[in-house]
Amino acid sequence: MANGKLTVWEKTKAAVKWVDSTVNSRPRLVNLEVTKKCNARCGFCPYWMTKTETVIDDYAPIIQRFRPMVVTISGGEPTLRKDLVDIVRGIKQAQSFVYVAMVTNGSLMTRELAEQLFEAGLSQLNFSVDFPDQRHDEGRGLPGNIEKIKEMCRDFQDIGFDRISFNTFIMKDNLDDVVNIAKLAWDLGVSVSYSTYSVLKTDKDEYMIGPEDVPHVAKVINQLIEMKHSHGHIRNSDYYLSRIPEYFAKGALGGCEAGKKWIHVNPEGMVQPCSELEPIAHYSSYTEKDLEKADICDKCWFACRGESSAPIDMGRVSELGVQPDFGSGKAA
Repeated sequence: MANGKLTVWEKTKAAVKWVDSTVNSRPRLVNLEVTKKCNARCGFCPYWMTKTETVIDDYAPIIQRFRPMVVTISGGEPTLRKDLVDIVRGIKQAQSFVYVAMVTNGSLMTRELAEQLFEAGLSQLNFSVDFPDQRHDEGRGLPGNIEKIKEMCRDFQDIGFDRISFNTFIMKDNLDDVVNIAKLAWDLGVSVSYSTYSVLKTDKDEYMIGPEDVPHVAKVINQLIEMKHSHGHIRNSDYYLSRIPEYFAKGALGGCEAGKKWIHVNPEGMVQPCSELEPIAHYSSYTEKDLEKADICDKCWFACRGESSAPIDMGRVSELGVQPDFGSGKAA
């Protein structure tokens, strides 16, 4: 497969690579942040304030260095990179198997660009969705964005992507719409992956779900798990979803393995154990000893963390089909 849906043989290679990364303690996932610039104005993310930055042109050596199973391209807004198609092609050609996904707000996406990304090797296209209606546009400062995303979900399915998906953060202000977002995804014939908001990026408590709302969270999560089992389009593991109420009750969950099971690489090639921790080394000189510099915390339950930690048995491998929806731990 050069792009699109995986063959049975490639799914087998993916499963073998998953086991290999576990046995050899290599990151299964690389979150590849190709820009911090963004054309949205989200209150829960400060990246749109970025005016200048240094970026690298070729991210393929990063993939060759870490040999991950999955690469998630994120930003900022990755479609601001004019060389995005070349970036995807270089990643895909960097090793014999790597599953490439991208998270985008969709505002700059066109069918032509989607087709080019598919031909370059992008298998999964994730659209960030906060609300199922115009509140999404208002929160992001992108008029017409949610309707455009709906249109693209319908229009892009014949391109051949392995998966088109929503990427949704569970926050205080959209808790009542989390299930409605799953229903919208089902109606559009796409999947949905959830992650949880954390104050790590902005220190803004107004988006954080507090302990007082945990009973409500538990009901919502139970609905998601039921819908996942009946519809099959919610890509999170039961393990990840079931621990969300506990996270919001405690505000933290122990045992973070950032830098071990997943890593984050910023636009200039600096390695971070996760998207919210400080850079510890350039990818070209990085060794596992550099992890000793990191101050690993337990303050998030992002999907990149939770899904990387989810126990893997044959049921989960079968459920994944191709690859786990790690998400990026951030919304484009």
